[in-house]
Amino acid sequence: MSTHASSPEELLENLKSAMPDDRWRMILQTLAIKGIADTRQLQDATNFGRDKVMRILDRLAGMSLEGFPILSKLLKTIERSGEANRPPAIYILEEGGARFLRFIGFSEAKAFSLQDEIAIAHVLSMVSIHILANRLKIAISTDQTISYGDGKVLRPDHQVQLPDGTGFLIELEQTATMALVERIKTSLLHHQAFFASEESRDYLKQVRMLLNVKPGREFHRTLTVWQAAMVQVENELGTKLNFKVFVLPLQSFLDSPEWEAVLSGRWVEADSAKMAESPVAEQTAEMPSALRISERGFDSQITDVVLLRALAERFRLYAPQQLTQPNWEMFDVVHVIYEAQFEGSGSKVDREAAVPLISISLLQDLMVEHPKMQRALSQALHYNRGRVIWSQQNILHRMGIVVRRFLSLYGWRSGRVLKVYPITMEDKSMPYSVKCELMPSLPDMSISERIRNETALSWVLWALFEYGQDIGIGRPEFW
Repeated sequence: MSTHASSPEELLENLKSAMPDDRWRMILQTLAIKGIADTRQLQDATNFGRDKVMRILDRLAGMSLEGFPILSKLLKTIERSGEANRPPAIYILEEGGARFLRFIGFSEAKAFSLQDEIAIAHVLSMVSIHILANRLKIAISTDQTISYGDGKVLRPDHQVQLPDGTGFLIELEQTATMALVERIKTSLLHHQAFFASEESRDYLKQVRMLLNVKPGREFHRTLTVWQAAMVQVENELGTKLNFKVFVLPLQSFLDSPEWEAVLSGRWVEADSAKMAESPVAEQTAEMPSALRISERGFDSQITDVVLLRALAERFRLYAPQQLTQPNWEMFDVVHVIYEAQFEGSGSKVDREAAVPLISISLLQDLMVEHPKMQRALSQALHYNRGRVIWSQQNILHRMGIVVRRFLSLYGWRSGRVLKVYPITMEDKSMPYSVKCELMPSLPDMSISERIRNETALSWVLWALFEYGQDIGIGRPEFW
């Protein structure tokens, strides 16, 4: 049997002969959605095991129609948010496969031609949604235009039809930054025009937006960018948008899809109302529309201020409180490390003269328990080490970088409340040390407790250099 067919009819006969059970058909039907699919998606669409899918793909990849290959393997994988596993292999529909699919009834089939990784990731996400809907017998169309008004078209990523005949739109979006505000505004205006048309009467007045970003801060940051764009659009229109936008991380939807008309509380409504109440937004709303449109540089600054204020509010709302305040437990940690050796049994002379093995061991244990701390301190200590001339000034500068890095890991910075800085010593046996000074008037801290905190923290920070090799961050070249 030849693997190279000169006509669609011949290719069909070849496929039926090679795979009488028509298992090739489900693979090609999946590729017909958008001309691309990864092996995991092909398994989901066909319910075939991985080995079976790979055997079919290998056979199809060796076939051609009229000199054009049927499909091929993409020479790269695409990382996608929310997926911890190794990215699966990706296959694309070639011209021969597209011609054959059109012959057997898939009139929209096209060879895949995109090269940009962000665009490819977007299309793969669309394929995932389509496959999921098909498996659940949900009526869905993907990347199809809707004509409305006087020759206008809207091309949503998905249109879903509910059993009662009404439909809703799904849009897939990637992470967004301030640079994309104008593009987002254009998208919102297109949807505004559609929902104002007669053709939208059978659609729910909403867009369900799935963000292909990590849940958490990245999700809320992207949501805020969209809300900032909504503020700008509503200011220019002089009215609220005529549709609602409900947002959910893509992976959350794939894990637990919702196709019903009424949404659960998982969805976040992208609403400009809260942002529009800010003084900056009020000033923007009062400005002449012509000025905002013509003075693009000034308008961009207004957009930035609105967005940055919203991002600050978003961070305050969603960042854990412990991330925005210094961690006072740092002093408890250094107390334990320092006092384990210097407040123990035996004479004071012995404690001062002996290598502080207990304290070194505890400091080493701290690094083992917190590998990110160990890695951060090691990087700060040894950065660019082969190119630095270790003058006294450079040594003090590098020590300052390391001790500030340690403080930052506990949410502290050297300043008015806690002043930390490296110093030179007259004692030749210990030419450098670290000085710590807590604000004398701190509430709820006695003089003795302040001295205790300063002593323990100073020793631990000095020990990072003296015992760096023992605790796993490496010996400083200048020590």
